[in-house]
Amino acid sequence: MRVKNFLCFKLTLVRVALFLSLFFVAFSCDQADFVEPYEVEDHPVVGQEEQTDAVVLSPYFDGHLLIAHRGLPDYPENTYVSVDAAVAKGFKAVECDICMTADSVFVLSHDMDIARCSNGKGRVNDMTYEQLLAYDFGSWKGRQFVGEKIARLDDLLDYFKEKGLIIELDLADETRFKRQWIPPLYELVKRKGMLGQTMFTATQDEFSDFLSESRDIVISVSGVTNMTTAQRALPMSKNVLLCNYSIHYNNLTDKIVDYAHTNGIKVKTWTIVSESKLRECVDIGVDYIITELPPEPWPWEDEGQTSIIPIMAD
Repeated sequence: MRVKNFLCFKLTLVRVALFLSLFFVAFSCDQADFVEPYEVEDHPVVGQEEQTDAVVLSPYFDGHLLIAHRGLPDYPENTYVSVDAAVAKGFKAVECDICMTADSVFVLSHDMDIARCSNGKGRVNDMTYEQLLAYDFGSWKGRQFVGEKIARLDDLLDYFKEKGLIIELDLADETRFKRQWIPPLYELVKRKGMLGQTMFTATQDEFSDFLSESRDIVISVSGVTNMTTAQRALPMSKNVLLCNYSIHYNNLTDKIVDYAHTNGIKVKTWTIVSESKLRECVDIGVDYIITELPPEPWPWEDEGQTSIIPIMAD
């Protein structure tokens, strides 16, 4: 009986010992899982430069800019072929008219209705980009342009970034859409790294919501017709990288030009079709001039006056 009791007691001790061993093993594993990691100091990678989002403006925004109206006159407006021909001719920038399709793709078109500049009909904002590709946007200008497709802004931004040139974006003449289009248009240009090479054109009212805070953007304020509208647009110029007043040549005065320049604002005028009128604009101090004249050296450049850098625009 004693042996049996002893064996039972010994077996019990063994079980207790085994239980305690398993307990301590499990406890040790749990503690290992909760060991606090040591802190690793952040050290810069050797040779890595500090990243910055600062926007660098194109040098072509300085001085006088000769801006060609809707690309080269002999080409279909707002198309790849027209843009490429203008750049080959020596222009340093292109102004394009922008519309948004039904599937939110920005394309080039002066009119919301495509009937004037294509073999189709209908509104850009009622069609998808793929639907618009079914139409010919070149044949209306000549047989040599048959098959020219509608231009997509996304592609042109890549083109101008590679060339190091300026693109000016003028929204289609329907105010009710412009307020909606400006934010996504800005984000597209920003994503492409083109804020320093892009000029956005719209009225003060159309810009007002978007420019309620400062933005890295170059703007051209249309609708400036007199001193009153020029003064009204002044506060907006303080929230952007660079601003110009877009003024029809019939509304140009020394007073408006001087007011703009005094406040750090440039002046753009449109549309000049004679050399005499072009020279008047230069003499009055206009900075950017939209014209249908060819980008050729002007007589007064040899007289020591300020040279004009050509730009293409609508």
